[in-house]
Amino acid sequence: MSPNTPREPLILVPLDGSTESAAALAPAAEIARRAGGRLVLVTAPVVVGVDVPPWFGAAPMQAGAVPVDLPDIDALIRQAEVDSVAYLKAQADDAAALGVTADTQILESPPAEAILGAAEAHDAWLIVMATHGRGGLSRWAIGSVAEHVIHRSTRPLVLVRTGAAAPFALRRIAVMLDGSPTARAVLPTVTSLARAFDAAVTLVYVAGDPQLDGFEAARDVQIADVTEHLAVEAVALRAAGIDAAARVIDGGDVAAAMQTLADEGVDLIALTTHGRTGLLRLALGSVADKVVRGAPVPVLLQRIVESGG
Repeated sequence: MSPNTPREPLILVPLDGSTESAAALAPAAEIARRAGGRLVLVTAPVVVGVDVPPWFGAAPMQAGAVPVDLPDIDALIRQAEVDSVAYLKAQADDAAALGVTADTQILESPPAEAILGAAEAHDAWLIVMATHGRGGLSRWAIGSVAEHVIHRSTRPLVLVRTGAAAPFALRRIAVMLDGSPTARAVLPTVTSLARAFDAAVTLVYVAGDPQLDGFEAARDVQIADVTEHLAVEAVALRAAGIDAAARVIDGGDVAAAMQTLADEGVDLIALTTHGRTGLLRLALGSVADKVVRGAPVPVLLQRIVESGG
């Protein structure tokens, strides 16, 4: 394992009760098994198919309002908590069947903040969450929970698409770089995963910055600079015992590049959510957002924490 990997890596797995979110369990368990780690499974109580958190309180009735019969919310929440405990136990049993230990935790504050808080409290090495289809993330995303976690997590985040191949395999990892020091921040986690799975790593630069259209000389210089940077990084990875190579994909079409990598057998695409050129900044319409929403394989994100951000 990498020296940056904890002695017993802990992987946090947020689950929302849906089949889609449970797709994260097997990959998280396989990562934990190979890395010698364990899982913490977290969920929030759900009442009548709608998120009704323990901090729910009835708003004061306005003057003139017509009283209506309401269900016993407290009783419903208590039942939801009981159901959540049973649900997490079943998921923990599934994890045990996959060969890993899983602790469980009921979230008692707004889910997005609770997930981030749990990751910090448990000193999580990774957060593993599921996505589904091309419409976005699991049911929690309807309330922007998953998106909030993506934007705010200081821990590496693995996003697994529902319907991904099973059992979870990690034979080739592609790392998207742009030549900036910040973009390489994901490499320590990639190194740990590559060692755990004996996976090969390809450092990828998607060339074709539209800002350089018509400036061929500048474009050629940029490609040459990044190519040299990738080659140096690949040498460092090989010196660390990782099977590593560098590659430039021309054209600037990130979606097409991702599909090409997936077709060639890449099992995971890794990137930081900020880079020198802004291309790796996680924002709506950015490259990273396109990767998160459209990657045909799991995605590893490492958010860069800047001063004041």
